[in-house]
Amino acid sequence: MKGLLTVLLGGEKINLNIALTNGTMFSVGFVTQSAFVNETVPGGVADPSIVIATNEGAIDRIKSSDNPISAFQEEMNAGAVKIEGTNWITNRKLDAVLSSAPVLEFFSSILIG
Repeated sequence: MKGLLTVLLGGEKINLNIALTNGTMFSVGFVTQSAFVNETVPGGVADPSIVIATNEGAIDRIKSSDNPISAFQEEMNAGAVKIEGTNWITNRKLDAVLSSAPVLEFFSSILIG
């Protein structure tokens, strides 16, 4: 499955936008290569291919869970974590892989480190 993750999501520019409880927005960008984050960009990357939107409460619930991957999936199902492609191709890639455990682990690791 790691090969599938590398092929489908191996070279993406990802922006993570977190609505904080104090009303502000925290944004950070990640540039991936071979399905690994190799650059972090404070404030976000230009022209991201994937945008992750969430809130501080969802991250806290994922971090405090005994099973962070399952908690991440629950937060996605509840709409508290949204992962969207910014173009048709990336959306199709995400549709194909967002139910796989390695992909959920990859995205949850972006949220909780």
